[in-house]
Amino acid sequence: MELSPGRALACSAPARANLIGNPSDQYGGSTLACTVPLRARVELAPADATVVATAGEEPASLHALAEEAREIERSRLGVTCGYVDQYLCTFGGFRFVEFAGKSPEGSASVEPFASVEAIEAPLPFVLAFTGKRHSSDSVHRPIRARWLAGEPEVRRAMERAAKLGRLGTRALLRGAFDELGAHMNENHALVRAIGGSGAANERLIAAALAAGALGAKLAGAGDGGTIVALWPEPDAGPLEHALRRAGAAELYRPALEPGVRLEAPAGV
Repeated sequence: MELSPGRALACSAPARANLIGNPSDQYGGSTLACTVPLRARVELAPADATVVATAGEEPASLHALAEEAREIERSRLGVTCGYVDQYLCTFGGFRFVEFAGKSPEGSASVEPFASVEAIEAPLPFVLAFTGKRHSSDSVHRPIRARWLAGEPEVRRAMERAAKLGRLGTRALLRGAFDELGAHMNENHALVRAIGGSGAANERLIAAALAAGALGAKLAGAGDGGTIVALWPEPDAGPLEHALRRAGAAELYRPALEPGVRLEAPAGV
């Protein structure tokens, strides 16, 4: 589309955290995920001759927009990634997302869209940022190569993680927090065993469990980034104190943020 002089375009999308099931979203699995009250914002302010061109039609649906975002990340930026991040940032809120029929190197042109279900349940979780910025590609790429090569341990881990995504969602909806915590811990043990965690993550996870969290695991890719802990108690002070003592740079609570949206440009 052509932007006339002086016209700007702005949009934002929320951060997200994967609660259970990840990283099976890359392998036809399932993930329970939620948004975090942080947003990335971009604004385009055209000069006199600026033209912003899109490759084809506007996305026909939120599903199509999520798939297009994932395809740009995978094929144009060369990042080894799954699908759940793009779906959560697009739809927003608290979602169970099923990726049946999708494959690591697939595309929506030949594979089904994901199935997205809104979840109405408590969000008894605390997120802790390790303080270590990381490249998710550097974690996912070697595991992806092992999966594509048919390595049995990696294949079994992803199949089980997909099942844990479904079991964990069921446990949450039943209010069975002990069961959910056990599923989260198993999910993390699977990822750790195939080399998907990291020292900074393990330090915070150990601190959360020692403080009494029912479960704790990676909220995204390992080797830095963020972990999520299950804490159903009203007072999260003991957990937060333990996480800060273990080196957490920031703490967050999940919240029902809207998905991607257009916004008024600055000064409008």
